[in-house]
Amino acid sequence: MSDEDLHLREIFERVAETLDGFGPFEASPHLAVAVSGGADSLGLMLLCDAWAQSRGARLTVLTVDHGLRPEAAAEAGYVAQAALALGHAHVTLRVGWALGDADLEAAARAARYELLTAWCRQAGVLHLLTGHSRDDQAETVLLRLLRGSGLDGLAAMAPLRLVDGVRLLRPVLEIAREDLLRLVLDAGLAPVADPMNQDDRFQRVSTRRAMATLELTAGRLADTASRLRRDREAVAVAVRHLAVDALRLSPWGEGTIVRAALAGQPAPIVERVLARLITAVGGGQYAPRRDRLARLAEILADTGEAFPGGTLGACRFLAGRERVTVLREARWLGPDLPLGAGELGLWDGRFEVQAGPRPVTVRALGAHQAQGMPRLSPPRRAVMPAIFDAAGLIAVPALDFGDPTAANVRYRAAQVISA
Repeated sequence: MSDEDLHLREIFERVAETLDGFGPFEASPHLAVAVSGGADSLGLMLLCDAWAQSRGARLTVLTVDHGLRPEAAAEAGYVAQAALALGHAHVTLRVGWALGDADLEAAARAARYELLTAWCRQAGVLHLLTGHSRDDQAETVLLRLLRGSGLDGLAAMAPLRLVDGVRLLRPVLEIAREDLLRLVLDAGLAPVADPMNQDDRFQRVSTRRAMATLELTAGRLADTASRLRRDREAVAVAVRHLAVDALRLSPWGEGTIVRAALAGQPAPIVERVLARLITAVGGGQYAPRRDRLARLAEILADTGEAFPGGTLGACRFLAGRERVTVLREARWLGPDLPLGAGELGLWDGRFEVQAGPRPVTVRALGAHQAQGMPRLSPPRRAVMPAIFDAAGLIAVPALDFGDPTAANVRYRAAQVISA
């Protein structure tokens, strides 16, 4: 066996060990693998195929067609052929909306994850695998350094992250791009060359070229991210402990801050705790800027003064002395969600709703009142999810009011607090 063959075998073993470390998996697990047709993602598919065969797992290969290039449909077809040749199902997901010209890179990424995670939820697949390599990790470190990121940002991409209720797994973060290309070519596949990867208008491309100019190696930057990730994980332990003492989150998207628990705690820990709550209640993917979090943390931790109230990160903080209630800010609520009988949908980016035996519409309770319904403060009414039909209000699940069969509602952001 040649040295190159031994090296490739070592890669298969390393990635298999990484995948095993993401477990425990359910019996006969079903994994979704995002494959664009580039060398990184095709290499991921080959590595996952080997692991799945030895572990009794099932794979579905997903390709996203952003609709940006006429060649994309043929490229998705090529991936489908490669997947089917390995014995795996393939699905092409198409972006059905305009991405716009402003920050096309970010818009395409957001659309991609929206489609991938939505497919996983609908198919009942818990695990989504992507082919981010060691080189991607290095580029992410440099990008975030240019943006002035702190510890959380410079730790770069985590091997495992929860995204919209789906486990996002990155098993090749420690594998070099050139090794993935070698795997692909060795398997007789021809990776797709995306011209966008050579377009200097995109920040990641210019960053990649800057790395070469500055003689920054992917290995060194990725090692830096790995060390910082260990530091971040240590900080995360302290954050989880404080969150248990300081935060309460209801199944209906209302948070409570116990101010005494914040007093005397290190400011960076308090800021991260507040970021978790704001992300959960506000429904955003990203926390507010650190300077704004720092100011809020300082005020809340000063228990000698009553908290005057305020807004941040699409959240409304009500005034309070010992405890502060945190609600979704009404002006940022998502649009009404009409659902057909039995249909599943997502309201306000936070609540998964499945209609019962008749069509319904999900929207905030607002000023609606019905006989026998408990009285609520106007701020809570303004954002509480409620179920309506053509005749009017029929249920408020948070209050156990109305028709319990009208819809099943699940608040999916609750996981943020304990993660």
